[in-house]
Amino acid sequence: MPTSDSQPSPHSENDHETETLDTPGASRTSNSVGSADEQAASKLDGLRDLELISRFRESAVFASAEVLAEHGIAAVHFEDNHFRHQKHQGRSNVFSGRWGRRECAIKQPRMYNSSNPIERMRFIKGACLQHYTPSAPEIIGGVDVDQGFLGMRYVLRTLQDLMDDQALTSLEQRFALGQLAIDAVREAHDNGIVHRDVKPSNLLVESNERTVFLCDFDISGVQGEQLGDGPFVPISGTPHYMSPEQARGDEDNVTFASDVRSLGIVLHQLLDGEHKTPIEMRNPKLPSRPEEIALLQTQIESHDPEIETVVRQMPWLGIRKQLFKRRLRRLLKDTIAFDRVDRFPTVDILSDEWHELRRRL
Repeated sequence: MPTSDSQPSPHSENDHETETLDTPGASRTSNSVGSADEQAASKLDGLRDLELISRFRESAVFASAEVLAEHGIAAVHFEDNHFRHQKHQGRSNVFSGRWGRRECAIKQPRMYNSSNPIERMRFIKGACLQHYTPSAPEIIGGVDVDQGFLGMRYVLRTLQDLMDDQALTSLEQRFALGQLAIDAVREAHDNGIVHRDVKPSNLLVESNERTVFLCDFDISGVQGEQLGDGPFVPISGTPHYMSPEQARGDEDNVTFASDVRSLGIVLHQLLDGEHKTPIEMRNPKLPSRPEEIALLQTQIESHDPEIETVVRQMPWLGIRKQLFKRRLRRLLKDTIAFDRVDRFPTVDILSDEWHELRRRL
């Protein structure tokens, strides 16, 4: 079984609830409550800093266990022979196994190099951001920085799996899953986190389809953070889903609105009969790999997607109300708009509009 390098697991074997931990950046001894604004500011400051960027500048050698412990995460050693490979998920390998009595998933970036301090920093920060996101799978066991293993709640399917398996059989099911995906991203934003890689394969769906989790925070950041100072490459994300500002490497303008666009593309796929992204609809012969640079260029140079196309393809889903179609068309345009100032600025507004449309089904 995996063994701990520093401290016991933050979850007992029988614990099925996420542990409540101290807010980063806040005092661990003070009993004062303070105003909601002060608490929010303290939380954002803690998430933005994580005491990692300054440590990286000082030294390329990390006291990984110490850093993780400061944020309530156990540094552990996973013995990979105790876990079985489950599948490839994006840029990661996913293994399944057990931590104590709990079934868990172990995720590992396929190209992870623990001797690269930037990759270690990126991995640690991603684990911390996942830890502080209520809609992310809870961390189980801990984090193995040397091997790049992250233990977390086991969820079998992703939204991409459901689309690939043609398991979406009704309009209500699609709208319900869309609402859950919106809620998952909103909880990340409520904690000040810009995910930067929202896509179907990063949305995990519980078997009862009542919960959707947001995962993979390796390239995530905090709203207002100067990402150029952190462990990020100039262009990162998934070409079919990233916003134009991400595709340009314009990190200063990658905000919540960037996630809104990525989420809008996911909703577009949910409602499209063939689950295509807008880029695939406009350029059906354009490969996604290895021609990613071509896709990035398309994102930068293209105009707004032809949203009317997806709406015209939807009669088979049972949509006949013209007013409903007009509202749906407007929602998609305001979500996937090329210019970020034309998009919904927050997921809250998108959630309200989506909920209203669902109510009118």
